[in-house]
Amino acid sequence: AQAQATADAFGIPWVGADHRELLRQTTPELVFIATPPALHASMAIDALRAGAHVVCEKPMALSVADCQSMLAVAQDCGRIALVDHELRFLPQRRALRRMLLEGAIGRPLRASCTMAVTLSARC
Repeated sequence: AQAQATADAFGIPWVGADHRELLRQTTPELVFIATPPALHASMAIDALRAGAHVVCEKPMALSVADCQSMLAVAQDCGRIALVDHELRFLPQRRALRRMLLEGAIGRPLRASCTMAVTLSARC
């Protein structure tokens, strides 16, 4: 009932409880998976096989085997599949990646990253 009310409010023409039916009813270019982790592998594989690229919320899956299956299907289908990480596209990280790829500091043998986060509480 809540899904239907939301769909009605936003003009969404179809509501369902089965992701496979959604994939049959639509042709998404990209699927973002933000469900409980136990569902990630099956949903990602179904979406990839339906022709969509996939962004999967972390954790990617509950086992290495599931992760490997997801990646193998992405490669077989020629689709992009990646794990969402809220800091993936920070300018600093992108610059570091570019520098590493360009060989700016030589060939890294080991890396360690420490991040400091400042939290502020508001009442």
